[in-house]
Amino acid sequence: MKTKKTSIKQQLHSGTGKTTAELARITCFHEDGASDIKGGFLYVTTQEEIQRCDLSRYMENFGPQISTERMRLFQGRVLWTIHGYEADPRPLCAIPEVRKFYAEAHRRWPVWLFFSDLQGACLQVVARSIIANDTTAKHGCCAARGSLRSFFTHSLPPVAWFHKRLGISPKDGVRQLQKVRNYLDLPE
Repeated sequence: MKTKKTSIKQQLHSGTGKTTAELARITCFHEDGASDIKGGFLYVTTQEEIQRCDLSRYMENFGPQISTERMRLFQGRVLWTIHGYEADPRPLCAIPEVRKFYAEAHRRWPVWLFFSDLQGACLQVVARSIIANDTTAKHGCCAARGSLRSFFTHSLPPVAWFHKRLGISPKDGVRQLQKVRNYLDLPE
């Protein structure tokens, strides 16, 4: 069984990185029925956590207290998704409690640029949930480039802190951030 490959834009507009779409993307099924995880980590936030704006598990997993081994393990490999809104036809970035949850997480500890896998739509959904956007757009949430730039800039101090703690050279750190900037389609 093969999984159908879709673009980031298609994922963002038709399911917005919800659990099933991202799990299918990181799971490779073989003809014999076996599966392999392609090296990503699917971090699933529950609807209950969203509704309570409960960041305790998020902070336990990605906060400044985590070990350097855990930082290295997760760097660039986390897919952010939410479980519980699959029946809701709105894009996740248009659901007020989702926006509130991600905005609070971003205010407290914006680690998206360091930990996010850049192959799926997950970071796009997080960014569009945090920033001001047009939720009346035909295919979901459209973000102004200036707002994406602000999201990116606000996330830089924790990324620099992670880089310093892990001994990542400034040159390699800049290279990683250029990949994120390209993913978000921000100009140089």
